[in-house]
Amino acid sequence: EAELMVDESVTTFQSAERLIRLGIGNRFNLKISKHGGLFNALKIAHLANRNGIAFQLGAHYGETSMLTACGIIFYALSGQPVAMEGAFGAHLLASDVCKNTLQFGKNACIDAPAEKMSPLGMGYEVAPELLAQYSPTPYRVYNTLANNKLTPLKQNKNENL
Repeated sequence: EAELMVDESVTTFQSAERLIRLGIGNRFNLKISKHGGLFNALKIAHLANRNGIAFQLGAHYGETSMLTACGIIFYALSGQPVAMEGAFGAHLLASDVCKNTLQFGKNACIDAPAEKMSPLGMGYEVAPELLAQYSPTPYRVYNTLANNKLTPLKQNKNENL
């Protein structure tokens, strides 16, 4: 039996259900950014697992450590993808927007030791000065731990927010 990986045709949970029902493809190429986030991608991965469909975690060119951190979590929660793309970090980017770049190292393994990961949230910490450098629109970085309120931690040059 030939392996046929479905990529652009699997965009939503409903499209994945339809492809499975029609028997189209026996592998899915899932992308966290394509599916609208980690939880949507995990729902599709779990659907694939229940239906005997193998899957890999694909990537979009130029992904930062933010998406790499999500990929690490996806790997742990998805039921073992057959392959993973991404984690190129500084190999493809002039600089990452995270303080500690998460990228593959020796033997194509992701270099993400516990001491490199942020203990908060998804495991990365955004560098506001780097985000400001690449952001075409105004933004605010929030510290959600200050008195249980969203308080601005850093704001870019455009003060008209």
